[in-house]
Amino acid sequence: ARKTLIRTRVGSKLLVDLLSRIKEDYPNYDVYATSVMKKNIRGKSFYNKFGFTFYDKTTNEEIDGMKEEGEGYIGVIIPSNRIEECIEKNINQYPEIDFNGKKVNYKTYRNNILKR
Repeated sequence: ARKTLIRTRVGSKLLVDLLSRIKEDYPNYDVYATSVMKKNIRGKSFYNKFGFTFYDKTTNEEIDGMKEEGEGYIGVIIPSNRIEECIEKNINQYPEIDFNGKKVNYKTYRNNILKR
């Protein structure tokens, strides 16, 4: 996420939208991501909050990714049977977006755009 959008919940909303589409189109598929830097504490926390688990990319074994440090990358996975739970837990966390100093709720903004 862009640094200016961190802590606005835009990333959460985008991930929920993506997981919803995956659940609809590929209901029995697990979701993997393979590019989380070991030293990226915010990134690891983000995936951890959503219920993803971490795995070592070389051995494919599950690890405690929050304790991983140093250089390199780890992978994250959320099994297909936990995607629905993740969506339900996070679906109503709409972010506020700053448009020229005016705070606008993402859901309100999105609904207004769709009406046009």
